[in-house]
Amino acid sequence: MQRWDTVYAMAALTPGMRLHDRYQLAEPIGAGGMAQVWLATDLVLGRSVAVKTLDGRLAQDPQLRAGARREAQAAAKLAHPHITAVHDYGELTFDDGHVVPFLVMELLTGQTLAQAMHSDGPMPWERVATIAGQIASALAAAHAQGVVHQDIKPANVMLTPTGAKILDFGIAAIRGRPGSPDWISGTPAYAPPERLKQAVPDPSADIFSLGVLVYEMSTGRLPWPIETWEQAASVERKPPAPLPKPVPSKQILAALALDPAQRPAAAQLAAEFGDAGGDVTAAVSAAAVTRPSSPTLIANRGFLAGSAKVPERSTRMYDLTPVPAPARRRSPHLAAALTLVVLLIALGMVFLAAAFLQSGGGNGAQPLNPTKSPTAAAVPPPTLNATQAPASINEALTLMRRAVDLAAISGEISRDRVENLRDRINDIAERDRRNRPKDMINKLEDLRKEVSDMAEEGEMSPAVAAGLHTLIAQAIAQAQRQ
Repeated sequence: MQRWDTVYAMAALTPGMRLHDRYQLAEPIGAGGMAQVWLATDLVLGRSVAVKTLDGRLAQDPQLRAGARREAQAAAKLAHPHITAVHDYGELTFDDGHVVPFLVMELLTGQTLAQAMHSDGPMPWERVATIAGQIASALAAAHAQGVVHQDIKPANVMLTPTGAKILDFGIAAIRGRPGSPDWISGTPAYAPPERLKQAVPDPSADIFSLGVLVYEMSTGRLPWPIETWEQAASVERKPPAPLPKPVPSKQILAALALDPAQRPAAAQLAAEFGDAGGDVTAAVSAAAVTRPSSPTLIANRGFLAGSAKVPERSTRMYDLTPVPAPARRRSPHLAAALTLVVLLIALGMVFLAAAFLQSGGGNGAQPLNPTKSPTAAAVPPPTLNATQAPASINEALTLMRRAVDLAAISGEISRDRVENLRDRINDIAERDRRNRPKDMINKLEDLRKEVSDMAEEGEMSPAVAAGLHTLIAQAIAQAQRQ
């Protein structure tokens, strides 16, 4: 029998690889027991996306692969402002015949609810209600389509400038190993008690998890002291401690009912929380707009999310983990790391750039390479020829997009100017496709002026401006040779 590690090695993905000649992988931004998430570029639409791939060792299981395809199709039907959008699904076939499924999703900026709770502690009810109302409305839409998430928890909720978004929809239904009574899906602290009995996935399970989430957001603690499946099985689930006013204890305790039939529907909670919540962007983006975090669909579970085998510890150790949000005051080490990232991009070498942005974590969200202290991870750069330059204008423009994306993530570019920069780069790419070098040079000069103006006005860091100027100069040189 072929060793799994050999299979995985043959199915490994690498930076620069193109999936179906459309999605070009840049660097991995998360890894878990069963999946990887990559920052990638959609070469057709000229936008950055998140690509989630099933671990090569597991992709060889036909049942899991078929399940991944079915659930990707189900997730694609869930068009909702508070559900992460699924753009595409494909299967990558390697020369040795092994197949790796991948899911293309929207790229999100912000921070996970886990990170916000870790840094902010208990939240005011208006903010809790707004976030909870958005999650409940997303669950109502999913349940109407027959999709049950099964792992609602802080690390699977992203706070973005446009509101809360649930991560990893369509994957939960196949998290547990089918037909095996020893496997349980989810996270013990947020899983309903019937999960221990291998109950058929039901919308009421998501309601229970949402109740735990709202209780924790409101109080800063879990309703029951549970971290492992052993504790989930043995804990005496007495009525939780009272909730502080003005939190509506009645609705929260109803969601936490031990009898699934007694829990309210998601649509009911969405209406109740929605009435209590305030403005979406004011309440939700308080933690997201100020300091965006990982450039990813930070799917804190794998493509087929990690399951915990009874009685192992929490599924947190299987989480596909995001890079936590940088602290408001960067350390000199982090600033130097950001500068290095930009320089590497300018030289055409992007590698695990997100690892340089680490500065802490919270509540189940661990760094890609976890460390005990909130310092930047020391990732040794690969060998690089300092004279290396993009081989084409298209490559230079792709690197510009990545530089802008990474700078937006780290707060090195004013949020108001990011879209304009992307539009300019896409406009230049269009002229490249039409083979109009003179127009392209003029547009590149305009872009260079805007970069200079932004740097002078304090809307772009000097390091990012220097990297973009280098790429612009290289693109102009390429255009002049045409």
